[in-house]
Amino acid sequence: MPRHLLHLPRRLDVVEATLDELRSSQHYSHVALGPLHFSPGSGTTAELCWSGVPLRDVPESIWSAVDRLSTGEHPKVVIGRLGRGSRRSWKWMAQDVESAARRLFDLAVGPQPLTGIDLEPAPDVPTDVLTELTTRLANHAERSPFLLSQVLSSDQLESLRALPATWSRLVERLDWLALEHVSGNCPVTAHAELVSGRLTGHPLAAERVMLSHVIGWGWGPPELERLASSLTRLTERHGGRWGGLATSAHPELPLPHEDWVSAIDQALHGGSVVSSD
Repeated sequence: MPRHLLHLPRRLDVVEATLDELRSSQHYSHVALGPLHFSPGSGTTAELCWSGVPLRDVPESIWSAVDRLSTGEHPKVVIGRLGRGSRRSWKWMAQDVESAARRLFDLAVGPQPLTGIDLEPAPDVPTDVLTELTTRLANHAERSPFLLSQVLSSDQLESLRALPATWSRLVERLDWLALEHVSGNCPVTAHAELVSGRLTGHPLAAERVMLSHVIGWGWGPPELERLASSLTRLTERHGGRWGGLATSAHPELPLPHEDWVSAIDQALHGGSVVSSD
């Protein structure tokens, strides 16, 4: 299971340098590239894109940088994240879930150096669409395995709470679930409610539940201290056997600095080197 996943939303004109920068980092086990999205064309067709660029037009040098990231001195598990930003993308997927699932499956098991798909649904995506997409992707994964994960907001969890049978079908098909942490809420409490089943009526193994946190403008020592304290409590509570942290980097900011990432390492697993196993 992932210990520290970095969601890396970057424009393609700058992502190659960032990927090469990440190669030397010991602090991340997984990297989620994106945002991936579908760009509907005429009729019922749609292009699968990365940061607005059709995948067929992504330069080979970028895929080579992804491959170096996954096979270097500190190899990372690299997956693609289907972002929430494009409402047109999710609207198209709702109209043709099978085509969307097939395209994402082909990406996850195709020649590109990716090993899975991370779903970050838009807040207004209907529950039945999200469940159907997850189920179809999981069915494909049974034939040719790849990682399948999902980020859910507290509002989406509340919607699923009223549908226990749907929730059960959804989470059982995921390798892990990242609970979006909103500033002001206690992440320790939120994680405990999800693991115990108090939130949804369906308990989950702690190893399958991550926290998702966005690093943006104005982040400083007080915010880091609060987050690290929460992570330390969860690590102690579960003896180190829990999902860990999914960090979302700001698309216009540099990667989190070394002191920040080292503090998160210490909180997650006593400062030991992250493993991608």
